[in-house]
Amino acid sequence: MGGTGTLTLTGTGSTWTGGEIIDAGSLVISSGASLTISRTGNRDLKNRSITNSGTVNWTGGDLRAGGGASFTNQSGATFSITGNGYGTSNPFGGSFSFSNSGTIEHGGTGNTDFNGAITNSGNVRINGGGLKFSGSFTQSAGAIRLANNAKVEFVNGLNFSAGTLHGNGTVVANISNGGLISAGDTLGRLDITGNLTLTSGGAILFDIGGTSQGVNYDYIAVSGSATFGGELRIGILNGFESTILSTDVFTVFGSGSAITGAFSNLVSGNRLTTTDGKGSFEVLYGVTGYTNSVVLRNFQVTPIPEPSTYAMLAIGLLGAGIRFLRRRS
Repeated sequence: MGGTGTLTLTGTGSTWTGGEIIDAGSLVISSGASLTISRTGNRDLKNRSITNSGTVNWTGGDLRAGGGASFTNQSGATFSITGNGYGTSNPFGGSFSFSNSGTIEHGGTGNTDFNGAITNSGNVRINGGGLKFSGSFTQSAGAIRLANNAKVEFVNGLNFSAGTLHGNGTVVANISNGGLISAGDTLGRLDITGNLTLTSGGAILFDIGGTSQGVNYDYIAVSGSATFGGELRIGILNGFESTILSTDVFTVFGSGSAITGAFSNLVSGNRLTTTDGKGSFEVLYGVTGYTNSVVLRNFQVTPIPEPSTYAMLAIGLLGAGIRFLRRRS
């Protein structure tokens, strides 16, 4: 398909099984419409823009793009990758860009190599297999989520200024985080093969819901170095504050070398209140005995004021209000 005009798909059932989409025109998949890029043969996308407001299902085969080609996945749209052992390449040279403000989903058990410049403000969900970004990847919002045992790789590193990275799986990248990193969807383990830098605008969250590491309390493992500069946040789930013991110790983070830097909201050895105010932990990191880890211990429940305390507070506020009104009269 060529030319400089616009082809708009409005229904379901369209397929792209081979050949080229070229020239400076555009292909538009409307909301509610779908396009399947099937396994048969290779597809070449050159110097043409594709805008998806519906659903694109890539079920296999190479999708080769370049020469100024672009793909825009709009908010509410889905770009779904299923099947095994396929990938993208850029044999034409020039530029290829993929902008996502909708959802990119990866399934199956195989690996996909996604080349080109990727900008993400939507959702990237790796539900199975491995997804590799060989070009640049920039995230300004949205979320990257890994399901159990899934893998995502960022060859040129992951530098995100906002949004989240979370799930149970493996991230292969040197990460500079200005957003939020957490393990699991609620509780779990996240492995990072590379270095982690938590910048001043970033945060790392650990939820505690039991005493089994990576199962009912969060654990993040970094194979390389860890540099802290953003916030530490701790949450308590499943009513665990009522059964946790002061002697319980939680190792929530481990790195392959000594931790450098410090959390912006916490000096090692001090206490940190949980995000819901249910209690506080003593936190140790980057010091003797804990040079490569973050440990939470000595939990203390936040005291609940007695009803008489509330009554005295109300009386005090009432008296202050009366005195204020008298001064104004």
